[in-house]
Amino acid sequence: MLQTEFMMAVKEKIGDAKYFLDKIKNATERKDFIPNLSAYLCSTRSILDYLLEDYNGKYGLKVTLDERLDKKIFEKVAMTRKNSNAMAFIKGYNSRLKKLKRDKIAELLLTKRNIKVHRKYLPLNKNVNVSIMENVNKRTTISKSATKWSFDDYKEADVVEVCKEFLRLMTNFVNDITSKYG
Repeated sequence: MLQTEFMMAVKEKIGDAKYFLDKIKNATERKDFIPNLSAYLCSTRSILDYLLEDYNGKYGLKVTLDERLDKKIFEKVAMTRKNSNAMAFIKGYNSRLKKLKRDKIAELLLTKRNIKVHRKYLPLNKNVNVSIMENVNKRTTISKSATKWSFDDYKEADVVEVCKEFLRLMTNFVNDITSKYG
């Protein structure tokens, strides 16, 4: 893998997640919100897999694209090839992933992604706030509305705020790994 190609896929996947986050920020209707939330969850979760693939190439493990690659397989191949750099990487990756999963929001959205992709639609609540300002003398009316979505089982923050935080956590995960393992 050429150095210029290294991490390009991860950066693109983070860009995809940002794109879908913008879409859900602006969605007012369920028909627009749900598919973009699904795409956001898939894009953001796949950052972890793309990171493994990038380091598969960087360390020359040669796990091909038609073969399954997850953290266990990465570790097994690294050990089989006696690749100490790859073994150090996967140890750090696993340690940081455990820490990431202890975060309430990361655990929530990783679980929500699995439910949405593999089981069923996510139950969501939609709250619309409308404010109307009227100037009686000049007969002008200004109407503003704001749509907030929340998960049925997590009402502490709206979905958009939760997604922003999750993307921040995932970006930090990538930055931590790449700063330590190049």
